[in-house]
Amino acid sequence: MKSLNISTQFSILRANISNALMLVQVLGFNMKTANEEVEFVFNDNDRQLLSAHAQTQSPKIPTVKINEILNHVPVPEAVKHTLYSLMEACANPILGDTTVFVLMLMLVIFTGDDEPVVSRLSAQYWTMLRRYLTRKCNNRVTVESQMVSIRTCLDTLPLMARPFIQMEEASP
Repeated sequence: MKSLNISTQFSILRANISNALMLVQVLGFNMKTANEEVEFVFNDNDRQLLSAHAQTQSPKIPTVKINEILNHVPVPEAVKHTLYSLMEACANPILGDTTVFVLMLMLVIFTGDDEPVVSRLSAQYWTMLRRYLTRKCNNRVTVESQMVSIRTCLDTLPLMARPFIQMEEASP
């Protein structure tokens, strides 16, 4: 990051923040349980506060997964349906892996800039991801299949983000 000037850092982050936010949703969608999501998203102090607050609620408020929360997002039903369909297109257990998530997050952020340093960083993250999958899967065919799933998901993120960007642009 030090080799990128401040304006480039700002422009790539600004251009890619909505895709990064959608990637968080994909991670939650692909985690097995709501508790797994909570463990990843909240630190120990936050979880203690949430637990203490939950003890005072009657009836108890259950912990739910992101795909259940999507049902209550205040957007038109057609948008919800499309968003859910896109999430299902990104359904793959490897996308619930937190190491894969962190590497994908870096790939999302270091995308779409003609700056050579950004391209080199992106290539380095792709290499790290491939190495991680190779160590995890230990099967070339599986690694290639997982890489295709990851690329497909990354290509889908802008489609997921579009309705939220449009709502943000429409608000005064």
